[in-house]
Amino acid sequence: MSLWKPRYDEYTFGLISAVITMFDRFIKTADGDAYVANIPMIGVTKEDVHVTTKDGLVKVKAKADFEGETYSYNLDLFVPKDADSSKLVAKLDRGILALRVPMLEQSLPREIKIE
Repeated sequence: MSLWKPRYDEYTFGLISAVITMFDRFIKTADGDAYVANIPMIGVTKEDVHVTTKDGLVKVKAKADFEGETYSYNLDLFVPKDADSSKLVAKLDRGILALRVPMLEQSLPREIKIE
């Protein structure tokens, strides 16, 4: 068996579920202009993932079919109050769903001109 081939059995799927709970929050980027969340979604294509946002809550739902079994991902994330959830961007690359939400303009630091 290849080390890179995703496996879907009770043991592995349980580990995937445990890993997802570790990454179920937004973290501020190093430059402080946005929040990101990286969610492992092994075996899912971008057509299988549905991301919605409403009232500061992001809902992620997906299904993966593997060897005749269907596995579901359901995750809710709260967008930080100083972020603009209307500008949320989602990207799926190599089994990782990356969510990025920029900070609200008034939350970003700004330089004050001295008169």
